[in-house]
Amino acid sequence: MLFFIFQVFLLVLLFFGLTLLFKNKVIRIVLSIVFSAFITFQCISYYFGSSLIDYKFMEHVNLTDAWSLRGFYMTEIILGSIAFVAGAFVLFALSRMLGRIKLSAWVAGGLVLLACVGLAVPGGAFNNLYYVYKVKNAEEKTFDTALEDLSIDTNAYVKPEAVTATAGKNIIVLSLESLERGFLEPPFTSLTPTLQKLAKENTYFKMWQTPGSGWTEASIYTSITGVPAFFRSPKGEIFQNTQINDITSIGHVLEAAGYDMDYYLAKKEFAGLDKMLTHFGFEVYSEKDLGLPSAKNFWGMHDKDLFEAVKQQLLKKKTQEEPFAVFMNTISGHFPNGVYDARMEGVIPPRKSDLEFMVSAVDYYINDFFEFLEKEGFLENTVVYIYPDHMFMGSASQAVNSFSKQRGLYVISTAPEANFSHPVEQPLFQIDLPRILLDGADIKTNAAFIADFVEPSKKKKYIRSNVTNFLSLNEPKVLDYDYSNSIQLELLPHYTPGMHGLNITQEDGFSNTINDLKEGTLYRIFFDPDMNYISYKDIPDDKPLWRGESASIVFSIENDRLYGYLSKGKNIGVAKSGEGSVLFTEEDIDIFEDWELANPKKLDEDQINVKSVGYDALKTRGPSYIKTRKEDHVLGRGLNLLTIRDSVFSVQTFDTWEREEDTKTFVDTLSKILKAKQKFIIVANDEASRNLSNYRDTIAALGLPLLSELDKREAYVGYLNQDGYVLEEKDDKSVSIEYRGWWMSLPRKISMKNERSRFIAHAGGRVNGKVYTNSLKALNHNYRKGFRYFEIDILETSDGALVAGHDWESWKKRTGFNGSLPPTKRQYDQYVRMEQFAPMDMRILNDWFKKHPDAILVTDKINNPKKMASNFIDKDRLMLEVFSWEAFREAKALQLRGVLLSGNVFNSIKGDKRKKLREEQVKYLALPRKAVLANKSLFHQLKKDGIRTYVFHVNYEEGKDERYVYEYELGLVHGMYADTWEFPDMQPTEEKAE
Repeated sequence: MLFFIFQVFLLVLLFFGLTLLFKNKVIRIVLSIVFSAFITFQCISYYFGSSLIDYKFMEHVNLTDAWSLRGFYMTEIILGSIAFVAGAFVLFALSRMLGRIKLSAWVAGGLVLLACVGLAVPGGAFNNLYYVYKVKNAEEKTFDTALEDLSIDTNAYVKPEAVTATAGKNIIVLSLESLERGFLEPPFTSLTPTLQKLAKENTYFKMWQTPGSGWTEASIYTSITGVPAFFRSPKGEIFQNTQINDITSIGHVLEAAGYDMDYYLAKKEFAGLDKMLTHFGFEVYSEKDLGLPSAKNFWGMHDKDLFEAVKQQLLKKKTQEEPFAVFMNTISGHFPNGVYDARMEGVIPPRKSDLEFMVSAVDYYINDFFEFLEKEGFLENTVVYIYPDHMFMGSASQAVNSFSKQRGLYVISTAPEANFSHPVEQPLFQIDLPRILLDGADIKTNAAFIADFVEPSKKKKYIRSNVTNFLSLNEPKVLDYDYSNSIQLELLPHYTPGMHGLNITQEDGFSNTINDLKEGTLYRIFFDPDMNYISYKDIPDDKPLWRGESASIVFSIENDRLYGYLSKGKNIGVAKSGEGSVLFTEEDIDIFEDWELANPKKLDEDQINVKSVGYDALKTRGPSYIKTRKEDHVLGRGLNLLTIRDSVFSVQTFDTWEREEDTKTFVDTLSKILKAKQKFIIVANDEASRNLSNYRDTIAALGLPLLSELDKREAYVGYLNQDGYVLEEKDDKSVSIEYRGWWMSLPRKISMKNERSRFIAHAGGRVNGKVYTNSLKALNHNYRKGFRYFEIDILETSDGALVAGHDWESWKKRTGFNGSLPPTKRQYDQYVRMEQFAPMDMRILNDWFKKHPDAILVTDKINNPKKMASNFIDKDRLMLEVFSWEAFREAKALQLRGVLLSGNVFNSIKGDKRKKLREEQVKYLALPRKAVLANKSLFHQLKKDGIRTYVFHVNYEEGKDERYVYEYELGLVHGMYADTWEFPDMQPTEEKAE
């Protein structure tokens, strides 16, 4: 308190010094207003947060949120307004009085200097503002660079998409608003008998508050992610569009373990809490969702109603098979004097203050809640956690002055001490909470959190010294588009002299726009390692270099001319200039993929790096190689085969360009390796293809179609993965791949490989190397392979007949038909598509499905549900993709096996897509892969709603084939439209000309 008074005195002293220096009346009025406002805000900060204006206060300076709480803080708003007006009046009056005193400029300057020095001491008003500025304007870093600067191995930190977990017990978390440890200690022990009893009978940790986590939204974020809540953007703003970052949260672990995840709290919209929690996989419930009335004069519902609502929700979960995790946040203990609930009068004895009364009420609710859990048998398979969200804010409450000098938090858990890797006698920090919650519930996972990498005794110092690194971890990234193919900078018209706008455009036209750029100023555009745009900022002229490992562009504008410099890490850059625009091509960007420093990084024990370079790229991309931890293998021309036996790596080189006998030996060797299911990696170097053409069919039959079709001068890598499947990748220039634990047997999603409902034969599936045939031969061939779901494109002829075909334009080109489209049914029958494939009408289609009663038809193109259903043999085996809401509702009324909503209808939904899909009772979606990956959090929620998403455009993007979708995306999506899927429980079926 004394330090705060001293700082206010220094601010007044600074004002007086400036008044003596500037005697102009207008300047004095302005100074009076500015200093009165600044001092008023300092008082507000101290009142609410027990400190001068700091990061926490700046995060709460949000007029929208403040106005929404005007009923709760009306007294404070009125007093603050009066203080501001009175302060301005008093300061101006004093300045006039001082104006009559004649002092030299040296004395006035001395007062200003003395005040500034005092305000700049640690914890002082100016020092705090500088700290906030430093945080908000910290150096841009990629996620991986921030991890490295935190001394965390990027390979040891498991990102969300790689998280695996197995379920343990159910979880219930009670996060108590401001109910810090002091309420469990004298002189307040009479308020919390239940909490004290639970602390004594169960596992109890002391916990320190983590910097950056001292208010509700921040503490929730930290408890879920294990990262202090420092953000470059205002609080909650980054989650308004549910953007994605790479932080692994407890939500990702619980999802991976199959938990049903709910979060209950009052007024979920406040500060973007609902968006944040949804982002991490939670279903969020508030008063409106639970059908409860909003309490007066503050946000949301009372805790009495919250606890009753959660009890009712738990009863619904009692019989479900999947485990659950229920989180809830109370509100009764909120600053400044609790959220009073008159309904508890007569239940709770009178207390000295409303705050103490409501603390007793929370303790009462917890006692009642535990009696409920015990009565309903939840405690047998459920772990309960209780902790305050943060310490009590502000200095207005008398209770704060009665707390122990060593204020802090705590965690109470019903899990036994033996479950926790953290010693009970060692106090926690809030960043420890994710690990504590998982340990107590006995959930096993490969996920690691920040606290797992820091020694307990060093955590406090570690947190305080790494604020800017935490900020970089918390920055979101947009996954919708990347700039790996091209980056064009283009000036936009601007009507202010010396100012410009800029479009950053990628190949398909998507762009990010930057406004208000000054001529003659250096700016940097930041991209993440996947070439997603992150942000931009101006940089000092003398600091154009950046040590980050991802790409960036430094640019400036001079007289409508753009100057740009593309660089990556410490590597050489590419500089360009142009009138109004600059284009960096794919080759400009790709050069960095192959630029290596003289001393490459040391490889880990389980790591292998391989690189294949085609002949045309040898000069720019260097030689091909295979690198293991113990040696670098020099590769020869042709195909290089890496195998491992008894932990020893060996590489054989086969000159398949020059020597026929080498090619035959390679094919024989590979056949034996595949038969023995031995792990291998094939790397093409220089030129390798000439003699391979003589063995094309044999190589393709071995499961290497890309190798069988290898053109001269191409780069190629193929290998046998942990599941025994051959994966391949080729490119005109080079292919670089890192393998970790490649030779180890790892558990995979074996059960999904044989689930027929997950794999739809796209246009009947591939036959004789052809796709999109929609033919009888495709149905027969892929039925023998194991497919049972078949997508057939259905078109309508000009005379109303339904026939199979992808589209009329491509049909016309393939058949040579020269009439007007669509053709008549008779014309359709006269033309044979693609030579060996006969046309298929509904009669043929129905006859085939009659003979195959376990087959399901999935239709595309036609948008007439009644006509399709009446023309197909069995509507119970018909799944219809529809292209309008009218068609969807019509199809739904027909009670078909399924109705798939198409991507254009899905994209047309404005606002809450999930709500609309629920209202319409949508069960199936058919979408392109990228549409799903652009909003993973939404599709995690849709999965919880029981909506099955099938993706197409598989095998559409280089490297993103069916195996890739299975390995990395199945689970988020239910299934895919596949061309060639091999079911493990089926014998391989050769594709022969039929």
